[in-house]
Amino acid sequence: MLSLNGALFTSQCCFYGPSFNPSSEYRAFDYRYVSATLGYRARAAFGVFVELGAGVGWLRDLEHGTLTGENFSGCPTRGYVYFCDRRNFFPDVDAAIGFEF
Repeated sequence: MLSLNGALFTSQCCFYGPSFNPSSEYRAFDYRYVSATLGYRARAAFGVFVELGAGVGWLRDLEHGTLTGENFSGCPTRGYVYFCDRRNFFPDVDAAIGFEF
């Protein structure tokens, strides 16, 4: 059995300083996850199945924005702007119990 999975999460947010301090901070996040696993599915006669698989996953963590204070992101900065593009491969394990109609 081959199982392909994917997920996408995007978020943008703005933080505004108090009225006496017009500074603001902007952040945008973009996470992309893709994995492929090979495994085995065992089925019982009445529809219940157990599934096990192993493979590899890839995660891209993209973050950028502006800073008004300290840099807590750990990303390189250029003035008040920062940008990160982290890409990682990692082992992926799938386990499932389900019911087939």
